[in-house]
Amino acid sequence: MARSSVALDVVRPALRAATAHGVRDALLVAARIDAAQLDDPKAQITERQHAALWEALPRLTGVPEIGLEVGRVHALPETFGLLGFLAASSETIGEALEQIVAYHALVSRRSQIELLLGRRARIQIASVDGQTWPAALSDSWVATYATLPARVTGTPVAAERVGVMHAKPTYAEVYPASLGARAVFGQQHNFVELPREVLELPLSGRAPELAAVLRGAARDALERLPEEDLLLARLSALTLEALPRGRPKVDVLARRLGLGARSLQRRLMERGLTYSAFLDQTLKKRAEEQLEHTARGVSDIALELGFDDASAFARAFKRWTGTSPSAWRKRASC
Repeated sequence: MARSSVALDVVRPALRAATAHGVRDALLVAARIDAAQLDDPKAQITERQHAALWEALPRLTGVPEIGLEVGRVHALPETFGLLGFLAASSETIGEALEQIVAYHALVSRRSQIELLLGRRARIQIASVDGQTWPAALSDSWVATYATLPARVTGTPVAAERVGVMHAKPTYAEVYPASLGARAVFGQQHNFVELPREVLELPLSGRAPELAAVLRGAARDALERLPEEDLLLARLSALTLEALPRGRPKVDVLARRLGLGARSLQRRLMERGLTYSAFLDQTLKKRAEEQLEHTARGVSDIALELGFDDASAFARAFKRWTGTSPSAWRKRASC
């Protein structure tokens, strides 16, 4: 899997919803996805296609809260390929979630998923490099994990709370009505909190022998993924986290990664990068994402990326792309 791609399997529930609303073909066009790819179980799409699909889905269906419908109705285990079948054949909800966490990289290496156990069981996900998620994607994710336990166990259980990264939307009242859970907005991660005892519930389709075979297949597939992408993804995430406080020094980032500064620089050189070039690459990518996928002002983006002001950011952006931030945003929206 290329560093900048995700498995097509992750958008199959969205495509099912689009089909139900009669807009599947229009959605494929909007996301620039070739319909022939749908028959390929190993098909990949780019990050840009992935984001474009989720941004277009509410507009094309005319349903702002469509992401909740996708997760609640159309996100079935079998729509997620190998990982979905592995989870569905697990003994319990807890085991299924553990498999999803362990093998999540098979569907995306640009997000990190965690299962945290406290008074509640909390499953959460966020982009490893700070990339902004379309609201419909966040909604779909929390709706999936809030409702699947009841669907795959046959037991009427509900999440206690869900959280999404985007701001409170106009349809905020739909969350408790649709998911049976309280919702909070503007969170650092997308998350779902379940009663801890839900983890012990047995799955209706549990099949230990099949799960063992699928786990072996997932392990083999995971081992075939190139490891070098993980270092750059973690380094990007740490860099973006530090930027509002100023440009991070290489030795500071190296320590966060458990490396020495020289060791980190050597690993970057092995990938054909200097630290300065990596920093420019990271800033450029984040700037383009913010300009294309948000309505944030240039000054706000400049401050997030550690620039003193919008003028300094504009000069750097022109050096990276040959054009101004406003011109780039206008072209990207066409």
